[in-house]
Amino acid sequence: MDKITTAIFDFDGVIADTETVFARFDCNLINKYLEIAGVSTTVTPLDVRKLAGGPGEEKLIKTGKALGIDLTSYEKDFSDERNEKRKTLFSEYRTSLGKSIKELIEKLGKDHCALATNKLAYKLERDLENMGYDGLFETIITSDPPMCRKPAPDIIIEAMKRLNAKPDECIYIGDNINDMLAAIAANVTPIGFVIDGLDNAPNQAQTLKDHGAVMVIDDFAELFPYIKQHHV
Repeated sequence: MDKITTAIFDFDGVIADTETVFARFDCNLINKYLEIAGVSTTVTPLDVRKLAGGPGEEKLIKTGKALGIDLTSYEKDFSDERNEKRKTLFSEYRTSLGKSIKELIEKLGKDHCALATNKLAYKLERDLENMGYDGLFETIITSDPPMCRKPAPDIIIEAMKRLNAKPDECIYIGDNINDMLAAIAANVTPIGFVIDGLDNAPNQAQTLKDHGAVMVIDDFAELFPYIKQHHV
C-alpha cells in the first residue's frame, strides 16, 4: 500500500464495537416478530451479524426471505418498536473504541480524518453523545439526502472534498462488503477492519479480502507505517 495522508472511517464495527450490540438487539426483536408470524425457527446473533451494514428493517425482511417467509406486513410495527427502543440502546450497552484509533487520528491530524457512515445524522449524533465519542471527528458525513447509501461512493467522495484529499493518498476503513465496494467506487484504498479481533472472525476477514480490501486489520496501529512522515 502507498503512503497515506487521509483516513475516512465507517462507524459501526470500526469506530466503535456497535455491531455486537446490534446483533443481540436485532436478534431478539427479529425473533419476537418471527414468533408473532407463527414461525418456530429462530435466528442467532451470529446470523444477524452477517447482515451488518443495513438498517434493522432490511435485516427483518432478509431474514424472512432466507426462511421463505414474507415479513413485509410486520415491517412498520417492527420499525416503530425498534426506533423507540433504539433511543436508549447505547446508554444501556457500553461500547469500546477500535484499538489505537485515537492514536491514528492524532498522527494524521483531525483535519485529515473524517467519519462517513450510512447512518442518518440524528441517529449518529445521538449515538456519539450516548457513547461519549462526540468530539472524536470534526468532519462527519451521513447518508441523509441527497447522499446515497453505500455501496454508492457518495459519502466517501464528499468526505474527500471536505478534507481536500487526493484519492491515491486516501483510505476508507470499513467492516463489511458494502464498505469495500464503496471505497473502490470512490477510487480510494479499501481497508478492512475486524473490531473483535482477526482470530475471532477469520471468515469476516477473508470476505473483506475477497471484496477488495488491500489489507485487513484489527488494530489501527498497523497503519502507522503507511502515514506520510510530514503528518506524523
